[in-house]
Amino acid sequence: MTFEPSLSLNSRVFDSFEPNFDDLISNPLRGADPDTNFFACIQSPCESNYFSENSFNALCGPHSNDLSLFHLNIRSIPANFSSLSLYLSSLKVDFDVIALSETWLREHTADAFGLPCYKMESRYREIRTGGGVSILIKESLKYIVRNDLTLFNDTIESLFIEVVSLHKRVIIAVIYRPPGTDIRDFNDSLTEVLDIIKRERKICYIMGDFNIDLLKSNQHIPSSEFCELLFSHSFFPLISKPTRATFETATLIDNIFSNACNFQQHLSGILCTDISDHFPVFAFNPSIRICRESQTQNPILRRSY
Repeated sequence: MTFEPSLSLNSRVFDSFEPNFDDLISNPLRGADPDTNFFACIQSPCESNYFSENSFNALCGPHSNDLSLFHLNIRSIPANFSSLSLYLSSLKVDFDVIALSETWLREHTADAFGLPCYKMESRYREIRTGGGVSILIKESLKYIVRNDLTLFNDTIESLFIEVVSLHKRVIIAVIYRPPGTDIRDFNDSLTEVLDIIKRERKICYIMGDFNIDLLKSNQHIPSSEFCELLFSHSFFPLISKPTRATFETATLIDNIFSNACNFQQHLSGILCTDISDHFPVFAFNPSIRICRESQTQNPILRRSY
């Protein structure tokens, strides 16, 4: 089932570069600060909209060879995996990487689910129920699991891989922060990982359900610290509108963060489907092209001047 988002959802937008105009007016040196003037003259890193199946399929054609990413808080793979498979089959793009959070997998069910032409990596809780994260990677992509980056405890549940078969290595992660846990403890754990990625100077995408509402980051100090932590490591959100909505609330808690320098060229958005109580989010990076099977069979040769 798909549906169109209300006008109230479209009007709630997180702008990571929104300047504090009160400070700008009161600051007599506002014209001398290049950082202030730079961020004040540009918009959000990436404008994300809502898409139905038809509108997504109509738009994604030119991006069919871009690196493509998808994330969904599925709230139980055993309960909703068939709905996810059916929904993905209705889309004209086979995403290169599919990340799932709140998989609710256990040791005896971890190998019972999968998609054709995908390899699956999972991390799951051994004692408590719920939680868990998984990544499905196209078989045509070679990757390694980054166990040195992967953290899985009461504060943060994560899984990191590094795709090594592209013209540039890309780190891709899925993260789930259990609700009710201390955001500052979560930030401390995330800081260790981001510091390593920063030293390696690799493109990275971090997808997940962070249970931190970016729309309230200017009112909630720990949420603001989460944003500042990501910004300080050059990670910016590709999703700017609510990803979970009820009759009373609309929150931006699912996202795809990236340190790719061409973030404004990404195509990203939110897919309208009721597979779970979260909307899926997606992103295409046009600067990382994937050589599909059809292209390898009949390569097109061009001279680069």
